[in-house]
Amino acid sequence: MIEKLSTRFYGKVGFLLLLVAALNFGYPLTLFMDGLGNIIFLLAYALMFVIGVLVTSEDSKHFIQTSVAAVVWMVCAVVSFFAPSSSFVAILSQLAIIPAQLLMTLALLRYIYKSRAVDLYVMMTAITVYIFIAAMFTPLYVIISRLDPNAFMDNGLGVAPQWQQLVYFSFVTLATLGYGDVIPLNAWARSLATVEGMVGVLYVALIMGRLIGVYSQEKK
Repeated sequence: MIEKLSTRFYGKVGFLLLLVAALNFGYPLTLFMDGLGNIIFLLAYALMFVIGVLVTSEDSKHFIQTSVAAVVWMVCAVVSFFAPSSSFVAILSQLAIIPAQLLMTLALLRYIYKSRAVDLYVMMTAITVYIFIAAMFTPLYVIISRLDPNAFMDNGLGVAPQWQQLVYFSFVTLATLGYGDVIPLNAWARSLATVEGMVGVLYVALIMGRLIGVYSQEKK
């Protein structure tokens, strides 16, 4: 049954891209919906993981690994939701989200590099991976801000940023925009931001090289 699911959904990344984009660019809605917004966000994230497992699972091994990682995050996220005052649970929830995202990202990268033609699915997969990279750095920034409340400063608000501002910070850093409105003050936060900026530049360079190379082979 797992093999049939893998064959049916593997590589069909369109809906996953829509969900990933909606979650990572629609997060400001949670600022205006209080607790309901967080519930909707968590449910949408869970749905994204379900779709992500189906889309990225080329075989049963990956399906099982990614499913287990996603379930672990879901459990941690639910516990964190009902125990919002616990820093330990919050940090554990942020850490738990990374393995599932990393497994899906690596699977999507394999799909790109195994492709012998540059079609719509390959292009959408490349975009999805780019968004996933920023999404994987975000929980690390949130963890640092939990451990050190003064690790970041939002110059526009004059206070330490919430997780929503750290999502924004991650994407700005990955794209090397450098607006300077949210700034890292903690040494580890600055180091992580440097790494993310380098990853963003290298990913664009490497993926463009790969896609152009495949496209050139198609034309021969």
